[in-house]
Amino acid sequence: MVMPRTAVLCHGERMSLFQFSRNDNPAPRKRLTPIVSVGATDQITATILSESVWGLDTHWWRGSTVPHDQTPGQCAYCIEKAPMKWRGFLYAFLRGRNELAFIELTDFAFQRLRKEAEGRETLRGLIIGLHRERKTVKAPVVIAIVGEEPAGKTLPKSRTPEETLKRLWKLPG
Repeated sequence: MVMPRTAVLCHGERMSLFQFSRNDNPAPRKRLTPIVSVGATDQITATILSESVWGLDTHWWRGSTVPHDQTPGQCAYCIEKAPMKWRGFLYAFLRGRNELAFIELTDFAFQRLRKEAEGRETLRGLIIGLHRERKTVKAPVVIAIVGEEPAGKTLPKSRTPEETLKRLWKLPG
């Protein structure tokens, strides 16, 4: 449904929708940083801004990733026997898209990156390439270090996906 730019009030007065709201002082909402996973035909090149991979246990439930409650006996998805999946996230600059995003990694992709980056103190500043082994979303992600930003180059500050995930999953805090 397309919303009109003006609303008709009592007695035929017109008022722009931008002149009123239900809440006189709405809290400003920061734009969510996108979470990107490697699609079947994607070829992503990114500069890693994270020092390391940020990971957590999740469940796969009805076609979506949902949070795992680590309180013993309290996780509704464990009770429902939903498959447990570990997910890792890298904050990165997506070079082809010219945007900042979190790249979602499976445990398998994380292990590949760990092997690629063996001996390095940090992932920050590494340029990585990601794609699928075959052109299907079920195929494993190939991840390779393809370069490194020059020493001393100023990069955006690192972030964790915590705030984004809480908002996506409608969690408190």
